[in-house]
This record gives sequence, structure tokens and C-alpha cells, in this order.
Amino acid sequence: MDLPSTSIYPHAILFATLSLLTTLLNIPPLIWHISKRNHAFIVLIAWIILLNFLSFLNAVLWPSQASVFGFPPDPSTYANGNNDGNGNELAKALEQFKIGQGTYDGTGLCDVQAKLIISSYTALPSTLLIILRNLSQVLNTDRINLSPTRAQKLRKFALEAAVIWTIPLLSMLFHYIVQPSRFFLFTISGCNPSAYPSVLALVLIYLPPLLLGLIAGFYATLLLWRIYKYRRDMAGLLANANTSKSRFLRPVILGCLCIAALIPLSGYMLAQNLKFGLLLFHWGEVHSQWEIMRVDLSTVLPDRWVRVGAGLLIFLFFGLGEDARALYRNWMSRLGVMRWVDRLRRRTHTRVASTTSSSVGTGSTSGRKWFKMHKTSGSTVSDLPTISTTTTSTILTDTTPTTKSSKFSKGNHKIRDSLASSGLEPLSPRSTISSASTFATTMLERLSRISGDFAKSSGNEDASRDVHTGGYGIGVQGREGHDAV
Repeated sequence: MDLPSTSIYPHAILFATLSLLTTLLNIPPLIWHISKRNHAFIVLIAWIILLNFLSFLNAVLWPSQASVFGFPPDPSTYANGNNDGNGNELAKALEQFKIGQGTYDGTGLCDVQAKLIISSYTALPSTLLIILRNLSQVLNTDRINLSPTRAQKLRKFALEAAVIWTIPLLSMLFHYIVQPSRFFLFTISGCNPSAYPSVLALVLIYLPPLLLGLIAGFYATLLLWRIYKYRRDMAGLLANANTSKSRFLRPVILGCLCIAALIPLSGYMLAQNLKFGLLLFHWGEVHSQWEIMRVDLSTVLPDRWVRVGAGLLIFLFFGLGEDARALYRNWMSRLGVMRWVDRLRRRTHTRVASTTSSSVGTGSTSGRKWFKMHKTSGSTVSDLPTISTTTTSTILTDTTPTTKSSKFSKGNHKIRDSLASSGLEPLSPRSTISSASTFATTMLERLSRISGDFAKSSGNEDASRDVHTGGYGIGVQGREGHDAV
């Protein structure tokens, strides 16, 4: 007799982690849709959250063979004095081992899960059908209703409730008719419903999800065609529906992707059950046994991965948008996290400001050196000509030197040569722009002094009115009627 292994399947840990993560990530989109009263999306996201949480719970409860079939006796306990020497005690323990010994068989929990899973087979495609139908009506130019009446709103809600809630409830009731055993208990995947392979099970259980998916696929095709047809008038149509292009396209893409995954999944489930053949339905034969069917399945069922993928898509489309970020900021403000964020921003701003101030002080050393050299030559600040403050904005602008004439270029080179012959360092435009207003005014007076000396030596009056300091990014322009000398 092969005893069940107690080792945990590695992908059981991965599947449980992804299922729990998806469950938590879908909670903010659900809260946002509840605030907006989007009935169909509330139901869709709630189903995905519920199913992924149940998948996480199943992977935690039944991650190994022993957790499903029972934990066998440990031989090491009989090798340490608990044996009669001939191994009879261990042999008796193995003979008395029963399936399900020392483990939870899913009674109660799996009974509920089996009905919920059967309902989800029709709940997900029916909810997507309503979503895609409502989106296609937004672009229906033949039936635009800007202000629906209360009666129209009630009829619309009644239709949505009938499709979203009534069909899954009927599936849950019909399942008991073709339910041959209590439930299946798989490793990793956990609880799963059972159905007697008959024509009646085909009609009641497996065909409705496929038909609902095909109808939803029709509305998805109609929606995409209308988007292409009215692509030039979409802004006006969406404005009439009081929505934006981003808010409209996100559910469109999500709905199309989900229905594109559900239709093949429903077809796969139908094909898998047809593979065993269709038997004649007999009530007494179907309900003759009422037991738990344990199955060692080392892989995860395909529909479980579809749930995880749907949850991740919901988060990508509704958990990262501007509306979701505003919701996160609101939560952070209520929890007091935003105060720490603001403090971190202020500290970062203070560090940047101090770094900028230190760079400005370093860049102004050449100006202090120039002032010290000219002070020793006998010139004073009072001897410098006055420069109007109206030229400050022009002087502080980082300009690129342009060649107006050959005379101007020649004067420009003479100024640069005069600076070089005096042993002065050129001023950095970054330090000039970033310095304080008093330092800027002082530097302007010094530059004006240089331009005056050059004008006296060359006799060129134009150079004294319009002086540019070459490639150093500083310009000094005299006003009309003001002598820069």
C-alpha cells in the first residue's frame, strides 16, 4: 500500500501567494465602484475576490497528498521504543490507517464551495454580458437618452438583476439534480463540484456558460465596431454619457479580454465532460452514493488560473488609474501617512536648496577676486557709473551671443581679450542667475565699469551702449538716452 506523501507541492505555495495577493489588490477597485454604484462591476469584482480567496484557502488546507488522503503513521516513532521488536506495532498502525485520517475532509466548507463554483460558471459571463451591453448602448446613436426617467432606470436595473442574479441561482438549484456525489476534493485546487455525465447535465450545467459567453462576445464585437464607426464623434457621445475616454475604454478592454478567456474555458469544460460519454439519467442511480471523492491532482485546475488572471487585469485597469490614486491618497491622509510623506518632501527640498546655495558661493569667487584686484588699483565702487534697474531682467537672462555686425564681433573679442589680460576669470552664468539680488547689482556695476573703460579706449560709442560678454551668458544693454560711460 502506497502511503500518501506529506511533502508540500512547490506550486501550491506559488498559487496560494498569487491568489491572496490578487484578492487584496482587488479590494480598492471594489470600493471605488461601490462609491460610483456600478452594479455590474461590483458583482464582477466581488465574484473574483470571493473565488480567489477560496482558491487561497484551498491551497493552504490541502497542499499535499497527506492533507487530502490522511497522514500515515510515522515509522520513526515506532523505532524509538514504541515497537515490540518485530515491527508488529507499525504494521498494525498501517493496517488501521484509514483514508482521511488526521486531516480535514472539507465537510461544510466544500459543500458551500461546490454550489458557489457552479454559480460562478454562469455568473461571470452573465455579468460581462451586462457590462458589454451597457457599454455598447453608450455608442448607440439611434437610442440616445440623455435624461432617463425613474421607470426606465427601474426597468434597466430589473433586467440586470435578472441576468446577473437569477441565472446563477438557477444553476445552483439545477446542480442538485445531476449531483452524483457530495464533492470532489483535489490536492492544491481543493473543493470542486461533481456532475453526472448525462444529457441533462449537459443542458443544465455546461451549455449555459458557453451560450452566455457567446452572447457577451456578440456585444463585445458590436461595441468594437461602434467604436470604429464613431471614432470621430466619440468625444461628443461620451460627453452625453457624462464620462471620459479613459474611463470608457478601460472597461471595454477589460470586458473584451475576460470574455475572450471565458469562451474557450467554457468550451474546454464542455469537451472534457463529453470525453467520458453521455449516460442515461436515472434519479436513483445518480443519488445512490453520497460520499467525498478524493483525487490526487498535482497541478492546478485551469479555471483557477483564469481567476487569478482576471483579478490581475482588474487591478491593472482600475487599481492604477487617477481615481484609484486619489482613493489611496485619501486613505493615507486618514491614516496619517501623508504627514510623513510631506516631511520627507520638505527635507528633500531643504537639502536641494542648501546644495544650490553652496554651489552659488563657490561660483562667485571670481567676482570677489576681480573686485579685490580693481580695489588695489585705486578705483572705488562710487566711481562706477549707475545702471538703471530696468535692465536687470535683460542682464540676468542667459543669452546666446549673436553676430549683429563685424564691428560688434570685433568689440566683443576685445572685451574678452581685456578680461584675459587682466588675469580675471569669466563669470559663470549659473552662478550669476542663482546669486542674490545685491550680488547681481554689484556685478552689473563691475561689468559696466569694464565696458566704460573699453569705450574710452576704442572711441566706439556703440560698444558702450550694447555690450555682450561673449560666450559667458551675460548681456548688458544701455537704454536710449543713457550714457553707459
